[in-house]
This record gives sequence, C-alpha cells and structure tokens, in this order.
Amino acid sequence: MTDRVIIDPHLHFFALNEGDYHWLKSENPPFWNDKSLIQRDFSSGDLCLDARFKLKGFVHIEAGFDNYYPCRELEYLSQSIKHIAYRAIAYLDITQPPGDFKKALANLTHHTTLVGIRDITEGEDATRLLAPNVAGNLALLASQNLIFEAQFELVQTQICHQLVQYCKAIPNLKCVINHAGLVTQETFDAWQANLAIITTVPNIWLKVSGFEMADRGYQAVWLQNIVDTLLLHFSANRLMFASNFPLCLFSKSYLNVWQDYQALSLSPDTWQAMSHDTALHLYQLS
Repeated sequence: MTDRVIIDPHLHFFALNEGDYHWLKSENPPFWNDKSLIQRDFSSGDLCLDARFKLKGFVHIEAGFDNYYPCRELEYLSQSIKHIAYRAIAYLDITQPPGDFKKALANLTHHTTLVGIRDITEGEDATRLLAPNVAGNLALLASQNLIFEAQFELVQTQICHQLVQYCKAIPNLKCVINHAGLVTQETFDAWQANLAIITTVPNIWLKVSGFEMADRGYQAVWLQNIVDTLLLHFSANRLMFASNFPLCLFSKSYLNVWQDYQALSLSPDTWQAMSHDTALHLYQLS
C-alpha cells in the first residue's frame, strides 16, 4: 500500500571507532542510566521494518561525529550508505562570525547530499539564537537553499518570537523545529500557547519525534494528543513523523515507532503527508 511508504527525516548512524561522539562517552553528559543501549555502531542495516512499511529514504542528522571538522561525517555517510536515497544535515555553529561561517559552510557544500545544518540550542544554550551573527548566517543558508534545523524547547517564548522574526526577514529560509519542540507533560500548556507564535510564518516546519528523551515510557494517548494539537495549528504539509533512531530504542524498536504512528487516528491524506510527502519535498529526496 502506498500509504505505508515512508521517509524518515530524523535519524542518526554511529561509527564509534571513526568519529568522536563526545556526548556518547560514559564520562560525559548527558548522564542517562541507560546510555549503554546506544553506545555501539548503528547503520542503515539496523533499520528493521516489516512488510507493512517500505522505507523510501531518510535524512541523517549530525550526531557529533566531529564538530571541529563536520565534513568528516558527510564523508563517512557517503562511504557507508548504499542503495537508498538519503540527505544529510551537518553540524555548524550558527553564531560564528560571518566569514568563518561562510568558509565552514563552503567546506560542506561540495557534498551533494547536504541539505542543511543543525546547531543544538537546548536549555540555556537557546540564547545563542539571539547572537548578532545568526541573522546573517541564516540568510547565507537561505541563499544556498539550505535548511536550518532548530532544536530548543518551544516553551522559550523569546526564542520563538526571535525565530519568527528571522523567518519574516528571510522569507526563503527553511527552518525545521526538531522533536516537536521538546514538549513534556509539565510544559504542555505553555508549549501549546507558543505553537500559535511559530505558525504565523509559512517557512517553519516541525518534526514529530524524540518523545523518549523526556519520557522513556510515553504512551500512545500522549502521542495522539500531541499530534491532534499540532494539527490545530499546522497543516500536515508542515509536519513530519520521524524516528530519532537509535535514541528511540530507549522506549521502543524502530518498527514500533512507525507502528505507533500508523495507529494514530488520522485521515489517509494526513498520514501520507506526515509520513512521506512533506519530507520528500522539503529535503529534496525526489
């Protein structure tokens, strides 16, 4: 069935003997007591599905392979991923001086799979998105048709307003908010209120993923509530289901993630958009 053909717009592969992966080492944060579950190599061969799903392509999101030389991760991907369509989001510091940012970006853009960059700004690091160099660097990304992946808690109202200002000032910028804005049970009301801020511009997309990071035992009713709320604010062509593999393994298997998405109460058109079409077009996987 065509409605089971999926694109996964947020996953990570690890090659621990080749990259740095500072955050994956036991002596470094985050200090998860189940971190050992993901302290091994992962590749496309680990994306196990059943006959109900066909993975048409995916987007590899930077995983800390080498933040000093992020092109190394792109080179590793080009050597290790075969026989499936993919695109890559590389790491880059969005606050760098314009000249440094331009040079660093140039080192990445000769890789044809590159579609954008990510700079994680969770917690107090979100104030980095207010830095004076960010606007110019985002404009450079937009001029090269590259995506900015923003990862911060959507309950940070000032950051939401600032992101919207960037998107208004740079209308050809494509900005994707990772992991549903890191909503939790405790922050749900404030999160919902701030959805109304970011939906005011058409060039922000959002991924439905990453719930295991806050709650290892999150339930289907929570996922349905999140998706229903998002669809009150966004059309389905601005929303994407994603796995966050292998971090999803903290809660469930790769197959179970997609089974949970498939089990949601959604129209066929909405499922098709969120599981395939939005990512297909946004990440140029066609």
